[in-house]
Amino acid sequence: MNSHYVPQFILKGFCNENNQLIYCDFDKSTIYTRNTKSVFSTDGYYPDELEKDLCHRIEYPFANLFHSKIENARDSIDLSSNELFLLRKYLIISCLRYKYDMTENDKSFLRKIPEEYHHLYRVDSIEAVNKIISIENDDELSQYFEHIMEARRFSYNGQTDKSDYNLQILMDAREAYYNDLIFLHSNDKEEFVIPDTSRAMYMVKDPLAKMFFAISLKISEPNHHLTNLIDKLTPRDYTFYPLSKNLALLSVSPFYKELIDISEEYKKYNVKKFSEALGFSDYKIMESFAEKSNENYSFPILSIDDYDIQHFNSLSINQAKHFIACSDLSKIQQSVNFAKDKLDREISFLQTEG
Repeated sequence: MNSHYVPQFILKGFCNENNQLIYCDFDKSTIYTRNTKSVFSTDGYYPDELEKDLCHRIEYPFANLFHSKIENARDSIDLSSNELFLLRKYLIISCLRYKYDMTENDKSFLRKIPEEYHHLYRVDSIEAVNKIISIENDDELSQYFEHIMEARRFSYNGQTDKSDYNLQILMDAREAYYNDLIFLHSNDKEEFVIPDTSRAMYMVKDPLAKMFFAISLKISEPNHHLTNLIDKLTPRDYTFYPLSKNLALLSVSPFYKELIDISEEYKKYNVKKFSEALGFSDYKIMESFAEKSNENYSFPILSIDDYDIQHFNSLSINQAKHFIACSDLSKIQQSVNFAKDKLDREISFLQTEG
């Protein structure tokens, strides 16, 4: 069975008027014109039963939500708490949709932990994806996170090493679920690209600076939120999920909203400081969080400028494993020019003549 690690309903949002994609292969420095059936996929990538479950239990429900409320929205997106849970669940699955080949260290580690925790240990992601698909509500997901932390205590020789992939599950899942979400819209001149990883991540160069800055502010304005603020520090500052050539989702560490809102005195300063640290030219990105009313959430959609589109595309180009796709090479040339001087990866084959 042909398994897509980027769903076709997402890929269709990056197609041109002929329903085709420009498919860029970094390994071969080659560009193809393809349909969605033949890209970002591998025969037998998942077991057949898991492929069916992915389609029926997460892709179909989220595709319906995507097409009905998200895909063509322009000013805002209104979601119920159940719809928001489905969106976050889809993001978690997107983080897990790739294989990992077991090493001898993995096998040795797996023998050290109780069998009931094996599905939490990331050896090829199959068990983890199966588990996440079955989760139906917030309480079950929180319990799952707790089980991962419990499983980590069975680390080999009392230490976690590079083979301890249950930590990666925890990091991916918690960030996808607890981060603040911001919707971004591109413009007609420059569009978003889709990488084979479905996403791209960003970390500030000096993550400890965030903690020291938070502590210094809290010391100057002591209150009971200090521990809560430090708890919201995450390894990645945000993750960028392109949803179509004109729409993307930014998943931002809750640390920033908490710190920005520390007080009216610091708010304007914090917005500017952290927007710059995160690579944004438009400070409004850090002010475009959802508003909650009862159990409903209203997400504004922010139209971003060329620089920010190029910045996000540069992350996608850099972190793609083997492929990216877009609707038209001419619509990503600013991003290619932006990225070529910042990346070690060879991308000159993406440049159009002139």
